[in-house]
This record gives sequence, C-alpha cells and structure tokens, in this order.
Amino acid sequence: MILAIFQNFCILITGVVFVMHYLREKNLHEIRSTWFRYFMGVIAGGIAMVLLGSSFLVDPIRQIVLDFRYVPVFVISIYGGWISTLVATLIIATYRWVINDISAVSTAMALATVWIGLSYSVIFSVRKPLLLRVSLAMLVHTIIMYFASYAIFDTSALRLQTLMIHLFITFAASYIVWKYVEFALGEIRVYQRFRSEATTDYLTSLSNRRKFSHELNAAIQRCQRKDETISLLYLDIDRFKAINDEFGHAIGDDVLRKFAGVLMMTCRIYDGLYRIGGEEFAVILQDCTLENARIVAERIRQNILDFEYSLTGEANVTTSVGVAGFVMGISAEEMMGKADDALYQAKNAGRNCVYVASMEKKSTTVQSRNDDFAIHAL
Repeated sequence: MILAIFQNFCILITGVVFVMHYLREKNLHEIRSTWFRYFMGVIAGGIAMVLLGSSFLVDPIRQIVLDFRYVPVFVISIYGGWISTLVATLIIATYRWVINDISAVSTAMALATVWIGLSYSVIFSVRKPLLLRVSLAMLVHTIIMYFASYAIFDTSALRLQTLMIHLFITFAASYIVWKYVEFALGEIRVYQRFRSEATTDYLTSLSNRRKFSHELNAAIQRCQRKDETISLLYLDIDRFKAINDEFGHAIGDDVLRKFAGVLMMTCRIYDGLYRIGGEEFAVILQDCTLENARIVAERIRQNILDFEYSLTGEANVTTSVGVAGFVMGISAEEMMGKADDALYQAKNAGRNCVYVASMEKKSTTVQSRNDDFAIHAL
C-alpha cells in the first residue's frame, strides 16, 4: 500500500509541477481573470481524474480504494476561487458517475465531492487568516466524508478505519502540495521580476534596447514570412543636454518620463515603444505603411511640442524623428541604419522635424515640419 500511495502522490506532484511550469511564463495577474479561473478549474479537474483512475487499494479483501482526488480541489480553491473549485468538482463528480455507473455509492461520493467543493469555495472566499480557513476546510471535509461513508461501509469500525486513512493521506498530501505551490509561486514572482527588469527601462517603464533588438528581428521575420509590413521610428529629444545643464538632472528625468508618456498616449497599444539610449527612443509600428508611419511620426512630434513640461522661461521640448519602412529582404540592422540616417538628417535640418527614409536603392528622405514637405537627397 505504501508503494501505491507513493505512486499516486508522484502522479499528483507531476501534474502540479507541469502547471507551475506553465505559470512561469504567464503574467500572474491573469490568474484573476474569469477565463483563467475556468481554465485552471479544468486543469485541476483533469489532474483529479487521473488520480481517480490511479486509485490504490487499502483493503484488498474488501476492495476498498483511495486516491488523492481532493488535493487538486483543495489547492485550486485557495488560488482559483469558487469558479475554479466548482468546475473541478463537477468534472470529478461527472467522471465518478461515468466510470462507476450511477449507483448509491457513486452517487454518494459524487455528491460528497460537490459538497466538499462548495464548502471549500465558501471557506476560502472569506477574508480570514489562511491557517484558520485551512483548518475549517479540513473539519468540514471530515464531516462530509463521515456521512458519505454510511453509503459505503456496513460497520462503524471499518468506516472509521478507512476514514482515518483517507483523511490522513489527503490532508498530508494537501499540506505538502500547498507548501510547494507557495514556494513555486514565490520563485515565479522573482523570476518574472528579474525578467521584466532585464527588458524594461527603469525610468520610463518602456522596453529597453535589448528587447527592442529582439522584437525588431522577430517582427521583420514575421513580415517576410507572412507578407506583412511594419515601420520604424527613431526619435531623439532635441538639445536634451542643454535641458539637463540648465534645469538639472531631476528635471531631465522628468522630461524623459513625460516624453515616454506622450509616446504611450499617441501610439497604439500593440505598437512597440522603447528607450534605446539616453534621450533616444524607438517605436515599432505594427501593420503600418511608410506613409502612415510619417503621419504618426508627425502626430508624435506635434504632441511632444504641445505638451506642458513645466520648464521655466521660453524653454520647450521638441523631438526629431527618423522613419524607415519594411521592404522584402531587409535586415534589422539595415532598417535601423535607415531610420538612424533619417534621424541624422532631421537633426541637421534644424531639429523638430520628421524625415522619412526612402526604401529604394537611391536613398532619399522626406522631411516633415508642420505641414510643409520637401524631398532631400542623402
């Protein structure tokens, strides 16, 4: 029996490890969404079905079997709420009827499962200390299983003996799995925080250059594979060093944050925004032609100019923008070079303007300053 219990527990812990590995790459805030609660309820119910199908004998003569089916329900009720718990218990109850037909015993155990699931849902939804809720859940579980055992066992001695074994292995396994999940979630939070810090600019909360290089390469490969298009903007805050020298680095940092805020307000939610240098920024415009990218760049330039930065005197913040588009066969380095060359031309033209790099072999740029446009040879 000990070996059978160990095998059943290994199945349980394997399922939990796979779930935690899946959560490692997910945003933990998604756990609060309704659809994710349904999904996790299905996963918990699936693990419980596997455990139910791998039941172990505790009394070979009377053919009494036990399993860890209630452990996934216990754990998911702590983290998934009543939706996940209800979905998991309904899956277990239905499966119990399917594999054992509809009899007095299968009905009693299916109803016990539902009642236990509902009790867990209510208990763990109450804002009380977790240890108190866990203790209360174990007590209610014991009471429900005690009454359900009347439909299975004829004698009180056998009923008590089997119930004690069930409660011991279920609560022991639940505690071990619960502590493991707590540990794993802590590790996931640390991993995700470090991963976020490795790809996020701490000052502006935009993505950093590392992520920019990765996502630009991925976007170009996708465009070449699916015949889509993207555009790339390079932006530079004009005379930013003078702002730092005149107003101090604290004001300069505030300008960077507000500049990033204007980008976020102007661009679409699925466009990529990056801080790639001190006062240099980049934008990957998804599914955007070169002409539309010029319009977006001009809108950004105007919004930057109109924004209030709380600088004294006549000082103002402006930006120069270089625009490049995707053509078949272009590499990420070539596209960045095109955008950088266009930005260089915008700087040389007097700043506070937009230059669009021609993606033809003969390199030209289109300048945009307010509503006046002219073509310039590089």
